Amino acid sequence: MAKKFFYVCAGIFLLALSYHFGANTATAQGAGNSIVGGLQGNAGVAVVTTDGDVIAVGGSTGDVRSPWSFVSNVFAGTSVGTPDNPVTGCWAGASGNFVVTARGDIFQASGLGGPWIHSNVGSAPISTSKTTFGAVKAATR
Repeated sequence: MAKKFFYVCAGIFLLALSYHFGANTATAQGAGNSIVGGLQGNAGVAVVTTDGDVIAVGGSTGDVRSPWSFVSNVFAGTSVGTPDNPVTGCWAGASGNFVVTARGDIFQASGLGGPWIHSNVGSAPISTSKTTFGAVKAATR
C-alpha cells in the first residue's frame, strides 16, 4: 500500500513540477506587430501597425493586389514609441491622417509618408489612483 501511495504522490509532484516550468514558458505565438487600422491618402491606402509602421499599397488606383511597401514610421525622430506605448488607433480625417498611442500621444500627417507632427492629449500623465465616492461628492459640492 505504501508503494502505491508513493507512486501517486510522485505522479502529483511531477505534474506540479511540469506545470510550474511549462506555465512560465508557454506563450501565444501570434504576430508581435499586429495591424491596428487603415488610412487613406492620395498615395493609396495604408495600414498602421502597433510599432508605428505605415505600410502602403496601390498608389492612386487603390489596387490592394499591388505590392505593399514600407512608407514611414510615426515614431521616427521621437522617443515616445516604446513597447509600453503602442499604437492603439488611427483614422483619416479632413485635415489629414491621425494615429494615437496608448498614453495619449497623437500624430498627424497630411499624407501617408509624413512628416508626422507629435502632440499629446494631456500635458501630464493621467492619474489612475482610486477615488472614493465621498471624495467625488465633496469635490462636486
